[in-house]
Amino acid sequence: MDADFIVNTITAWDEPPRARHQFTQAASRKFKVAFVTRNKVGLFRIKMYEGARNTLVVEPYFPIDYRFRYRLPIINEWYQNWLFRKLKRQFPDASVVNFDCTATEIVKYYPNVIYYCNDEFRGNTKYKSALVDKYLERCERIMAMDARFCVTTAHFLTQKLKQLNPHTYEIPLGVSVDGDRITQFAIDKNQPKIRVGIMGVINERQYSFTSINKLINHNRFEVVIIGTVTPEFLAKLDPIDPANLKGMLKGKQLFEELKTLDVGLALYNLDFVNPGGTPNKVWQYFAVGKPTVVSALPNLKYMKFPDQFVYITYSDDDLIEKIEQAYNENSPELMKARVEFAFQNTWDQRFEQFLAVYNDRIAPTGALQKAVPDAKNT
Repeated sequence: MDADFIVNTITAWDEPPRARHQFTQAASRKFKVAFVTRNKVGLFRIKMYEGARNTLVVEPYFPIDYRFRYRLPIINEWYQNWLFRKLKRQFPDASVVNFDCTATEIVKYYPNVIYYCNDEFRGNTKYKSALVDKYLERCERIMAMDARFCVTTAHFLTQKLKQLNPHTYEIPLGVSVDGDRITQFAIDKNQPKIRVGIMGVINERQYSFTSINKLINHNRFEVVIIGTVTPEFLAKLDPIDPANLKGMLKGKQLFEELKTLDVGLALYNLDFVNPGGTPNKVWQYFAVGKPTVVSALPNLKYMKFPDQFVYITYSDDDLIEKIEQAYNENSPELMKARVEFAFQNTWDQRFEQFLAVYNDRIAPTGALQKAVPDAKNT
């Protein structure tokens, strides 16, 4: 398969959907996409397989784990040249949507590179290193300046990258829906417990185990965890019903599980939160009509949601109160409004925004419209 777009990441393909997966899914409805994953450890080779409709997963193997590799300048640049040289032979005419701020070598091989920035990488690690931060900062500066244009997902990131590239456009995150749109909005508030859920790749750097333990030990709540949980994080959790550790769910399975919740949670470890972080999970909760309780991320002050959609918790002291408020104030009318709001902010719509900028900046005379048939017509 050839490719119209290469989506370059330092992310695994088979994990809970993140911005790069959701962008890829939306793009693949109209175009052919090659999704480049983080490297696996092994001898030099590239594995390719069909990950989804119009989506070819490109899985590099390299002797050094990606967590070390992308922080080591000489090794990382050697790896990039090895990888991008091979990609150029396979996909010579593709445009690159790059989610890896260290991929500075890619412009040597592809003239049309878009830097898609959905996080603040500097300082965004459990183990602090001034040298690593300096390298990441240098790479992102080069990446942003060399890009044909930049896309950001948060106000902080927009302001930062506009200083490097005036062609920087803020496109917020959105919802990716893999189930039938909800049309029935009944609520049963006579259940003995409030069913609350948290989802993602669950580790101590991103999530607050103290907040989750507070809920596990409260007789008012049933806690559901959706996603892979690291052994270190699980060891710090108080006893939880094994049936409520759902593991990684995607697509329709995830959609159906979220429908069983009363309140969605996004409880971050604020000790490691960066100013560019945005709570992507709220959109998935909205798509099934659920209210969301979110930790006080810095970027929330720039995000506007209708009343009674999002409840902000500032510490474990007000967490119980916020969840009960979200639960008690919920109604069929609010559920319907959240679903409608979600479907006005889908990743398909976000991709159309991206495509409009792409056609203006890169292909003004031969604008891309639809390289493959729309999914509805196949």
